[in-house]
Amino acid sequence: MTLPVDPELFAAFLAVTALVVVTPGPAILFALAAGVAHGRRAVLLATAGMITGNVVWFAAAALGLAAVAKAHAGAFQWLRWLGVGYLLWLAAGKFAAAWRESSAAHAPGRKAERPFRDGLFVQLTNPKALVYITAILPPFIEPSRPVGPQLAVFAAAAVALDAAGMITYGFGGAALATRMTELRFRRAFSAATGLLLTLAAILILTQH
Repeated sequence: MTLPVDPELFAAFLAVTALVVVTPGPAILFALAAGVAHGRRAVLLATAGMITGNVVWFAAAALGLAAVAKAHAGAFQWLRWLGVGYLLWLAAGKFAAAWRESSAAHAPGRKAERPFRDGLFVQLTNPKALVYITAILPPFIEPSRPVGPQLAVFAAAAVALDAAGMITYGFGGAALATRMTELRFRRAFSAATGLLLTLAAILILTQH
């Protein structure tokens, strides 16, 4: 039976993808911020949103996004600015929260408003995802094999590695949630989350 992908090529793909995942980008920083601000449940929901975004990117790859992006690169620039603006808007909310925090006790792991939606939006406007689909993935596709099964295998592996990275970083941030009953810590917490989101916006702005 012929395998969908060459085992050696697949091993190389896993190595490259793992390196991409462990390098903090907008998605990882957003997962970390979700954990810091709202706990593990928000991390899982945010990760689910971002993974859904990944599935959309791979589906687009199957429809020939790589060729379109190379032919009309300027058409994708609006995604970069949309993502930057959205993350900065979220960051502004965190800075405002740090300023107006009261002395009322907050329960650890308080509920995020829309972590799934925010995660999906962040990943759909993440240039790192576009670069991955248009520059990193294509060299691993073998024209001599059916493209659909190859994309399915690569997508499953990439989604699994991405989810593991996002949850690991996010749960690390959530581990700090037990200190949310302290007013001074809550204020610093909100400010730090705002800084993480701002950094994610800067990464989106500076990635090519």
